[in-house]
Amino acid sequence: MNSRGRRGSRACARRRALPFSFSLALCLGGLVAPGTVAQAAPASVWQRAERAARGEDPGALSRGYHQALRLEMMATLLGSARGDAVVEDLRMRGVSSLLVGGAARSDDPQVLRLLGAMYASLRRCEQADVVLRRSIALAPADPQSASAWFDVAICASVRGDRAAEADGYERALAIADDPHERATLESNLAEAKMGLGDLPAGIAAAERSIAIRDDVPAAHWNLAILHDRADDGAAALAAARDAIALDPNFAFLDGPGVFFEPFFERHWYHALGELALAERALAGRVSAIERRGHLEAARQEYEAWLAAAGPFDRWRAIAQARVVTVGKMIAALGAAPSTKP
Repeated sequence: MNSRGRRGSRACARRRALPFSFSLALCLGGLVAPGTVAQAAPASVWQRAERAARGEDPGALSRGYHQALRLEMMATLLGSARGDAVVEDLRMRGVSSLLVGGAARSDDPQVLRLLGAMYASLRRCEQADVVLRRSIALAPADPQSASAWFDVAICASVRGDRAAEADGYERALAIADDPHERATLESNLAEAKMGLGDLPAGIAAAERSIAIRDDVPAAHWNLAILHDRADDGAAALAAARDAIALDPNFAFLDGPGVFFEPFFERHWYHALGELALAERALAGRVSAIERRGHLEAARQEYEAWLAAAGPFDRWRAIAQARVVTVGKMIAALGAAPSTKP
């Protein structure tokens, strides 16, 4: 499980979106009142872009940047779920504002970071990678460049390049100075290391994330699945218990700030969560019927993962073993109670 959140997007989320009256004024600005003398038609998008390219409009980049920043703020406030047409449209407009202002030729790393981040959010990862690496080259030691490395890593994850993904997180960690950002980076690095099959390194990264901030569910969820795949069921259940304490209804796990590569990994996380919920029966916090329901849900989640994973997935044998183990736990509860009156 990867978290999308980074310091820049959180900062944007705290800013106010454009008031409706201002947006309406922009929409009505081209109308001419009856009886007035019509002014010359405003320059088209392409004409403005050409003027910016020739250096004839020195304020174009600043206007484009601030317009894109406002649109990114609005997109962040509305949510970052993939497939949301409104959010995608806002970010496409933001990219257009930057390009019209001449951002593609800019040597300002802040401008390039915003353009690259918006490209990455739109999953235009090839363009994002080029722009983000340019921004990094202009300010390699700047802590703000950690967000660029973060987006480089996210794009690597999307295209399935786990080595490049881990490298991006590690390079970001080398310069990041914000604790929340470092916690997110370590948690995502843990998942990337798991994708590479390096469970000890993944466990260490998840534990570092929790040591920085223990109130964010992501690292606890990642630590749970890492321990489970290392065949340490007790440690996996303990981590899942901590995750469920912070995310009892899977709201974080299923929220827009989280994505899974591959998509079916979600099932394994849910399986561990259901096992943690089932464990509450041992302390008398849920009934035997509820315990059975959580155990059956856990088995179904493991089976759903197996159905989606390929026959040669490196974790397949562990998942198959978990199906058997959970099945025995269900059998130990005895026959299911009758639902007849």
